[in-house]
Amino acid sequence: MPESMTFDNEPILPDDHPVHWHYLYVVDGEPFCSDIDGTVADLKRRCNTSEVRRCNTLARLGDMRDKAKDKAMNAMNANEAMNANEQGNQI
Repeated sequence: MPESMTFDNEPILPDDHPVHWHYLYVVDGEPFCSDIDGTVADLKRRCNTSEVRRCNTLARLGDMRDKAKDKAMNAMNANEAMNANEQGNQI
């Protein structure tokens, strides 16, 4: 399971802060799409958690993009190494 994390500009929200249906928040270190309209206290009860943070969606999307790019580069490098090894074995 991937390690949960928080990004810059994801402050802990106070209990009286409003939450909105279908907005993203960070609950237990993971993005969570709210299924209620109410307050942070309501969302905490709903999710059985002690902390709700604002979700920095742009930072999280950028992180996902960077991880996908790294994964693709690693796969490409592994494929090139395998092809070079096969060509070396043919000599």
